[in-house]
Amino acid sequence: MKDVMGIKGTLVVMINKIFRFPGRKADKKSDFGDLNHDPIEDTVEYKRVIAEVNKEVDRYMQEHHEKVLLGACHIAWAAKKRILKDKHNIDWKTPAEMNPIVCFD
Repeated sequence: MKDVMGIKGTLVVMINKIFRFPGRKADKKSDFGDLNHDPIEDTVEYKRVIAEVNKEVDRYMQEHHEKVLLGACHIAWAAKKRILKDKHNIDWKTPAEMNPIVCFD
């Protein structure tokens, strides 16, 4: 994609459960190419609970935001962040927090 803003970065539109593949500025890049991911995702504690957390986020989205299309990733990431903090005391950064010049939708 052409860099129309004159900065090194791209406009990225990601939908349909992208929240399962997150991003925090780190040593390695995410599964989405040049996006940063949260290094907390590499920890044993995170890996131990993430499947359960993703299921809870899926249920939350189906019950409360089933018809949301645009911006759904932000709602899901907020839920994931809250669940990780409240239930597992894990401070996770969303892909949007880790990639401030990227526009997620």
